[in-house]
Amino acid sequence: MRLIFIKIYLQILQFFAPGKAVKVIYKFISIPRIRKSKHEDTKIMSSAIKSEVVCDLFRVKQYEWNKSSNQTIMLIHGWEGQARNFEPLISDLINNDYHVIAFDAPAHGESKKGKTHMFEFGFFLAKQLKKYLLNS
Repeated sequence: MRLIFIKIYLQILQFFAPGKAVKVIYKFISIPRIRKSKHEDTKIMSSAIKSEVVCDLFRVKQYEWNKSSNQTIMLIHGWEGQARNFEPLISDLINNDYHVIAFDAPAHGESKKGKTHMFEFGFFLAKQLKKYLLNS
């Protein structure tokens, strides 16, 4: 229901003040909403090796489990997601002897808050994939 009102508001705003509508839409799509996780701080998240990855202007929170394994899986969340979303899957991967890497993308989860957009998200992801593919 809320999205219907937002859509109507933006349509009216676009008609009367198109410049303002663009600014409102850009703000809406460039600041990911912080969603409360369905999972409380569990043993899985507590057992992670936590670090910060610096990527351009962002400090991104990274989590790793079972680093000694030869098989690596990187879990990648979507827009407005966070590493914690994978908690149910992480324990299964660890039990099957995978090195698991997850992160809270720029301006998501426990990473530094602020504005971002899909291009920065993609750029960060490309750098991480390149880093781990070259090391495997």
